[in-house]
Amino acid sequence: MSESHVRICKQCRETKPLDKDHFPPHARGYRHECIACENERNRERTCKWCGETKPLDKDHFPAHNHGFRHECITCRNDRHKGKYENDPDYRERQLQRQRDYRSDPEKLERMRAYQRLVGVRARKNQSRRRKYHEDADYRNNLLTQQKVRWDTDIEWRESIKAQLRERRASDPEWRERDNANQRQRRASDPMSREKQKERDLRKRYGIALSDYVRMEVEQGGLCAICQLEPEDALHVDHNHDTGQIRGLLCSDCNYGIGIFEESTNLLRSAITYLNRPSMRAQDIQTIPDDRLLARFHIPYWEAQSRDKQYRLIKNQNLRANFGIGIDQFEWLLEKNNGVCWICSLPEEQKSNDKTPYSNTLSVDHSHQTGMIRGLLCSSCNFGVGKFRDSPLIFAKAIAYLELWATSTGPESE
Repeated sequence: MSESHVRICKQCRETKPLDKDHFPPHARGYRHECIACENERNRERTCKWCGETKPLDKDHFPAHNHGFRHECITCRNDRHKGKYENDPDYRERQLQRQRDYRSDPEKLERMRAYQRLVGVRARKNQSRRRKYHEDADYRNNLLTQQKVRWDTDIEWRESIKAQLRERRASDPEWRERDNANQRQRRASDPMSREKQKERDLRKRYGIALSDYVRMEVEQGGLCAICQLEPEDALHVDHNHDTGQIRGLLCSDCNYGIGIFEESTNLLRSAITYLNRPSMRAQDIQTIPDDRLLARFHIPYWEAQSRDKQYRLIKNQNLRANFGIGIDQFEWLLEKNNGVCWICSLPEEQKSNDKTPYSNTLSVDHSHQTGMIRGLLCSSCNFGVGKFRDSPLIFAKAIAYLELWATSTGPESE
């Protein structure tokens, strides 16, 4: 290779072939600095404002048509921020420029397309995330602003909730990551359960956790109705019409008064029902032949009574659970006039959408003696079980509801 086809790099002093693979092209030929040395020199740049040497990339220096600017991103942002705060004319020009872009859909779309092309929005988000994790004051101010907007801007809050619900439903990986983060946060923060309970109490009842603890201490940790210590936490009982907090109840008593619609009349009817004499299975009669058609006067029972397959299965279930047949069940049904003994309403619920028939009244019996008391709708039967078949607890529930119906609570007496 002749000397005219080689060149010594002025930086590394190495002799290399004079071609575009080793020396960068120039208007008059090739430069005297090889490509390797030029790349090595261009990996870093000293900012002309702060004097710091930083990597020459888009994360540290603003991009330019011919490469990168000589002012780092941090210095440029600080300079623009100071000018924005101290120069009213400059600030007004910037705000007016933003308003003009937002008012013109074409300009706004062009600006967004340009941002997507050069990655401006991605860099801004990256810078904000870095600042969020590194700057505690910035993070606290941002969280405070978001909390205020969450409490005041209902439309924005609902849109955020809708976006989160849609993403949880459509993105299994994101949902699993979110669940894992929540589990980790609860495991690392011993106060996470108390914080969650504080949020729930404020959202549902408008009280603080300290108010709940005070009420629990005043009641001695016992249910306000049955005066028993619950297996789990006490539930806040409130008036669904007025929102008034009445006290703390165990789950059974809270469910019980809800099932009976907080009605003292229904509770008194339940006491009368429980004090009635019970019957043994063999003492329950059957409908005489001359009164068999009486069952057809019960609208929802007419179709079931004609279905032989249904009667067969119903008879098997009654025999297995209560020791009575379907003829005895029909005698109890006629005696009740087809309605619940307590609330005087028929059973209108269905066990599922596939069955053509409504549920029948439930056979209520004593779990201690096995004696049959009568027929109840599913709600009243469930409510009697929640009050442990005890007329005394029903009486306490009546006194509890009457106390809050006639006053503002125990403090007013």
